[in-house]
Amino acid sequence: RPAPRAYHDAFPPFAPEPTMKTLATLAILLFATFARADYVDPGAEITNQVYPRQTVVYELSSTDSAKQKSIFKNIVNHKEATAALDLIVLVHGEAVRLFYSEDFRPLIDKANALGVTFKICNNSIRDRNLDYTRMYGVSKANLVRAGLPELVVLQSQGYAYLVP
Repeated sequence: RPAPRAYHDAFPPFAPEPTMKTLATLAILLFATFARADYVDPGAEITNQVYPRQTVVYELSSTDSAKQKSIFKNIVNHKEATAALDLIVLVHGEAVRLFYSEDFRPLIDKANALGVTFKICNNSIRDRNLDYTRMYGVSKANLVRAGLPELVVLQSQGYAYLVP
């Protein structure tokens, strides 16, 4: 076996000189390791807290189905945490199309079972040339002439206006 020619040939460095990319990757991995935490139940005084009566209108106009599903989750959480809740979901714009989606039927059913009222903008339906009688769970009673003026009326009646 021939002898090494230089010291660094016999004892190569442990690792190559770290680059910014390597350091950034290492920092992210360390942060992710220490930042991860499991849920800790704070106790019954928090998890069983019940809020007083509320009147709320949620605006639903997003076309993003993930955001729409998130809003339905907020609605269910809100309804389950509040002793008495008069909750209206005002749907307008492209969001009116969710009543044609098979994926939303269970969410609509759950909201209806919890006593949520849907108000749907007739202008949005008309502008998209849709037939409200073919929209899942929608009847004439759900329709309002115009979504934004309806929001103003509800706010003047004391409804808190939420756009999650």
